[in-house]
Amino acid sequence: MKALKIMIPLLLVALGVGVVSVQAAVVYSNDFSGGAGGEWSTPQTATANGENFLGASASGFGNMTNTLSLSSLPSHEAISISFDLYVINSMDGNGPEGGAGDPWQLTADGTSVIYTNFANYTGLNSQAYPNELPPYGSGGSFAPRTGAYANGHLGYGSGDFGDATYRFSFTIPHTAATLTLNYISSQNQSPGDEGWGLDNVVVQTVNYSSIPTLSEWGIVFMSLLLAGSGLWMMRRRQMS
Repeated sequence: MKALKIMIPLLLVALGVGVVSVQAAVVYSNDFSGGAGGEWSTPQTATANGENFLGASASGFGNMTNTLSLSSLPSHEAISISFDLYVINSMDGNGPEGGAGDPWQLTADGTSVIYTNFANYTGLNSQAYPNELPPYGSGGSFAPRTGAYANGHLGYGSGDFGDATYRFSFTIPHTAATLTLNYISSQNQSPGDEGWGLDNVVVQTVNYSSIPTLSEWGIVFMSLLLAGSGLWMMRRRQMS
């Protein structure tokens, strides 16, 4: 009995403590090579330098919100959102050149995921990214294009009226069967001077589970081995 009393707690500890396993399922994916559908509030697509993307023209969208609406999502605990953001032409970040700053935001079901700004235009301008703007962060004064994944991908070059690509991936708690993503730009100049676009948008549902590690299975094995040895020794004493 003593051996069993030792074995059971060890077994419970070994099985109760594991590593977190993540199961992700793609529920939406679009590189816009075949266009966009009614899931977008503004489904216009454009081509620049051979790249298809979500945008009103090769200079992208202007001051607006483009909404992605998804429904009938399978049961999940979180949502993973990834996409490429194209910042096109003379986005001014914090300003002051260009008249004012050019904030950009993503919200999920009304909750902010990122709120920041980006600058291609140099001069006196800086950008908040990789920080967020208040009230979600302290803002920042970083050089234009800080944190860009690529420059000149759309063929505009890397100068003040060039283009920069920012690659994002966010995982947020979420359980609802529907999802509304708002991609919001509050720039103060029109496309051709300032623009933005989206590409490679992927949304995944995420679930978590706990599984024992190999070392924890080792604990289980050793617990059973010790318990068996203890029972065998106790039986020998009883028989002698």
